[in-house]
Amino acid sequence: MGASRRFVCALTMKTRKSMKKKRHTRIFMSPNNFMVKKFVFTGVYSWFFLRQWSVAIIIPPMLEKGLIQIYTGDGKGKTTAAFGLALRAAGHGGKVLIYQFLKPDTLELGERNLVNMRCEGIVVKSLDESWDMARSMENPIHMQRIRAAIHKVMQELETSAHERYYDVIILDEIVFCLNHGLAEMDDIKCLIENRSPQVEVVLTGRGAGQELIEMADLVTEMRLIKHPYDNGTPARKGIEY
Repeated sequence: MGASRRFVCALTMKTRKSMKKKRHTRIFMSPNNFMVKKFVFTGVYSWFFLRQWSVAIIIPPMLEKGLIQIYTGDGKGKTTAAFGLALRAAGHGGKVLIYQFLKPDTLELGERNLVNMRCEGIVVKSLDESWDMARSMENPIHMQRIRAAIHKVMQELETSAHERYYDVIILDEIVFCLNHGLAEMDDIKCLIENRSPQVEVVLTGRGAGQELIEMADLVTEMRLIKHPYDNGTPARKGIEY
């Protein structure tokens, strides 16, 4: 047999094998094939089962019993202490939500920058309405918008605390908001009373009243003794913010 004939024969056999393989592939992938129907049904059923099962998965809480903490007083360190607690909880695998009521996203804060870059277990949020101490207090319309925004956020936080979306919820400057009529005591009570027993709640802000203190398990007062601000030293990047 000549070389050209052997080449044609080999090519013919290869073509037949290829056609046979394609024919088998077409038969297997046909919608009428029983195995295809079974494969598709099994895949859809498995997806549905796993989807339903994933809803039922219960993540164990970080704490057996969550407490109420308050960091108050006219001294420096309330928010700093709260962020330190958040880092500690995240270091043990806890999920933490820090809601900053008076510090908008546009304000550059070192602790928030660090958390957003490197701490997956910590979520930091702030109001859509920006707060300015001098201007906001003199603008009744803006104050009303802030009240409405805080009320809405507190209702959302109550749901998060009840469903235990987080192990620790920190309400930064909520005490200040309460004292200046921006937040309602009833909203704070509802969050505390309706939360999951395993959720820790931390409230910060100067001037915590007796009613709020009685609801807490731990109250720390930062007392101002001396501050460089009194000597004209402005807030320093990396130290005060």
